[in-house]
Parts: sequence; C-alpha cells; structure tokens
Amino acid sequence: MKVHELAKENGFTASKFMEEIRKFGIDKKHHMNVLSGEEVDLIRKKLQKGVQNQSQSDGSKTENLNRNEEKTAKFAAKKENDHSDSQKNSNAEHSKN
Repeated sequence: MKVHELAKENGFTASKFMEEIRKFGIDKKHHMNVLSGEEVDLIRKKLQKGVQNQSQSDGSKTENLNRNEEKTAKFAAKKENDHSDSQKNSNAEHSKN
C-alpha cells in the first residue's frame, strides 16, 4: 500500500500523514513510497490508539462541561430564589408602611 492511499483512508493529506508516521518511526520521503504490511499494521494501531485516547479526553471534557453547567444552573436558581425572597421582604416592608 502506498503512503498516499493510507493517508486518504485515514483522512489525512499526504504531507500531514508523513509527519504523523514519522512520530511512529516510519520515515518515508515521498507520498508514492510503498508501506510494508507491518508498517501499515503499526500505523493503523497507533492511529486507532490516538483516536481512543482523544475520545477519552473528549469524554472528560464533556463531563467537566456538564458539571459546570449544573453548577451554573444551581447558582442561577439560588440567585433567583434569593432575588424572590428579597422582593418579598421589600414588598412586606412597603405594605407595613
């Protein structure tokens, strides 16, 4: 399989893909170079592992965002209740006078 074919299969431009596979210890000089079966397997495993790690970190970000949204909603509700209470107190004081 040629570098550019595997790049396309994985959604990379050939130049970005060659940069990425260099990180895996595979140094190809041209997008038309042929990858061995072992190189293809290694690249696919590494890319899959990267996708899994990214989705796990994205999951953590989502959990943090959800927690922040919950805190914000609780704060807004508390603020609304405090405002209602102060409004009631203000109305009560005005009705006394």
